[in-house]
This record gives sequence, structure tokens and C-alpha cells, in this order.
Amino acid sequence: TNGNEEKRTRMHFNKVTITGADDSTSIPQLVDLSQEYPFVEWGILVSRRQEGSYRFPSREWMDRLAAVSGRLQLSMHICGAWVRQMFVGDLDWSHVPSLIQKCQRIQINTHAVRHASTVALLPQLDTHKDKQIIFQWDGVNNHLIYAALAHSLNVAALFDTSGGAGILPKEWPAQTSEFPCGYAGGLGPGNVVENIHKIESICSRPYWIDMERRVRTHDDSALN
Repeated sequence: TNGNEEKRTRMHFNKVTITGADDSTSIPQLVDLSQEYPFVEWGILVSRRQEGSYRFPSREWMDRLAAVSGRLQLSMHICGAWVRQMFVGDLDWSHVPSLIQKCQRIQINTHAVRHASTVALLPQLDTHKDKQIIFQWDGVNNHLIYAALAHSLNVAALFDTSGGAGILPKEWPAQTSEFPCGYAGGLGPGNVVENIHKIESICSRPYWIDMERRVRTHDDSALN
């Protein structure tokens, strides 16, 4: 790469979310990596059904992470039944791991599946109005981010045309000026530099990337 490309990347690429830390992940190592690479955010997946499995840490692990959360950038990625309940106003936030209080951002994972929603979604999100709310821009539920934006919530969009399947798109969608944008789908150590340059070419504002599947071991048992 030449100096101009590196300058553009420094200007616009401002964060990488590494998603999927779980009970197999060393919390002290996360702290050390955050000190060395302060632009890293740790995406913590939560699901009522999958808690304690690969990529979905246990409550005990999350409590230990909360104890050092002041030294980390964290986002909580909410999945499954909790999302469905949230969309119709039935989510009891006390059921969601308390680590959410320590996270700067909340991501709502819809995985390109159409979700029934009502106007009750917005009061549910008001509970965490102090945080940035990330919606997956998946081609199916895109209207929700506009409703949240009109409700004066701090919103962002994660472009993931594969719906969480970890597949690289043929081309990356252009940024919008309406809210911050991130990019995901098939990114990993082997292709991230090439794709950051591609994303950079269509971005004029700061953006982040999210990596999950390709930063794990082949059997999905741990972060690499």
C-alpha cells in the first residue's frame, strides 16, 4: 500500500468489533489486547437459549468481564427470543445479562429474517437511550432504523448482506449520511486489508468493521 491509502484508512476506519468471545476466552487477554489496540471493541453475543455455548458466554463469565469493563470497549449483540420479544414490547430487560449496563453499544441481530414489530419497540429501546443502538442493515428490517432515528435514538447500521452467514458480498454498499455505518460479512485476517481498502474507496466518513466467524478456530470452540 502507498502512503495515501494508509492516510485514508486512518482517517475513516475507526473501529473493529471482534464478536464471539465466550467462556473459552481469557478475560485478561482481552484487556491486554485492548490496551495494545484501543480501536478494538468486543462484541458479546447473548441469547436466552444459547447462553453458555460457543460464542455465547455464561453469566458468570460476563460478570467477570463487567468487573474490568472500564478498560474495554464493549457492545452487546442481542439474538433470538429476546429480539422477538423486544420488537413487540414484551422484553423484560432484567432477563438480559446485566453486562448490558457496561456496554457502550447494543446491536439487535435480525439475521435477514423478517421480524414482526409494533410501535412498542421504541419505548423498549428508550430504556437504553444512553447507548448507540445498532440495527443490521439486512434488506429485510431496514425500516426499523428509520423509525428509531425519528424517535431521536442514537442509531447505527451494520451492513451485512449475508444476514450473519459470514459471506463476502460482491460489492460493499455505500455509506449513508443519515447515521454511522459498519461493515460485516466474511471478513477475517486473510482478507481484511484488501476489503478495508475497498470499503475505504466508498466511504467519506468514519466506519467500523465486524469480524466473527473467521477469527475463531475451525471447530468454532474459541477465538483465535
